[in-house]
Amino acid sequence: MCGFKVYVKNNIIYLYMKIIEKILLTISILGLCLRLFSVEGGVFLSTLSFMLLSLFYLFFGFLLFNEIPWRGIFKNNSYKAIKWKRLLWSVTVGLVFAIVVPGVLFALNKWMGAPIILSGGLILLSPVFIINLILYICKSSKFYSSILIRSGILLTTGFILLYRSVS
Repeated sequence: MCGFKVYVKNNIIYLYMKIIEKILLTISILGLCLRLFSVEGGVFLSTLSFMLLSLFYLFFGFLLFNEIPWRGIFKNNSYKAIKWKRLLWSVTVGLVFAIVVPGVLFALNKWMGAPIILSGGLILLSPVFIINLILYICKSSKFYSSILIRSGILLTTGFILLYRSVS
């Protein structure tokens, strides 16, 4: 099914949170392309999708990073194998991502306050990236690699947009 992870258990289809993230990212890119070609509604679509992505990271980032299915949010079995430090780290990363994504949105739209929001988010994201890199080197876990890839993309995009908005 389009390369998304889907598995059937007791005739119930569990969709991972990655599908929602990929959909929001696709809509964001589509909105940016529409905005680039001056199509009406492109700014609205990109703004809406970036803000939904930010809210997604804020409220559901821990589910995404720990690969907990949507229907497993309130089930104890979903959290038994996860240590509290890992859960706390994923909540922290989701919070930081939720700060950086609106900063990227503000910088792309050249709104006032973009350098402040983006630099604040990047100040928080840089230690997250470094700590994650160290943890990935030590433990070589899929959990840390997924966060490392996402934070690296956000960090690179953020620094490019910050440099562009300041100069």
